[in-house]
Amino acid sequence: MIIFTKEQISQIEYHAKRESPNEACGILAGKIETDKTVKKVYTCKNVDSSPRVGYLVDPRDQLRVFEDIDKNEYELIGFYHSHPMGLDTPSMIDVGRAKWPEYSYVIISLSKKIKIGSWIWREETGRFEEEKIKTL
Repeated sequence: MIIFTKEQISQIEYHAKRESPNEACGILAGKIETDKTVKKVYTCKNVDSSPRVGYLVDPRDQLRVFEDIDKNEYELIGFYHSHPMGLDTPSMIDVGRAKWPEYSYVIISLSKKIKIGSWIWREETGRFEEEKIKTL
């Protein structure tokens, strides 16, 4: 299970709306015990060559975020991105690009009604597995 505050969900939603029609992306950090508790949402720049259908976190942002995670003694929980016109489930592009097994991939859909889903990449099966989300 991944746990967010309402403010963190609002931050992700605002970022997704601001970047639309392009996909927004970012990194999630916090504490991992039995559950994953998000302590910080890092918004990042999407530098993908086709940002309307894919995302690539700017390497400079990734370095900055990883340094901040170390400084604050957080743990990397995973990543988030938006699907401006798609579902809150991983796309075929997401499946093809999944490289971080056991981390959370949070997807916010802006299509019709805003929905958010979380998925864990399982390298051994080559599939995403749905992860429960709790909002405090």
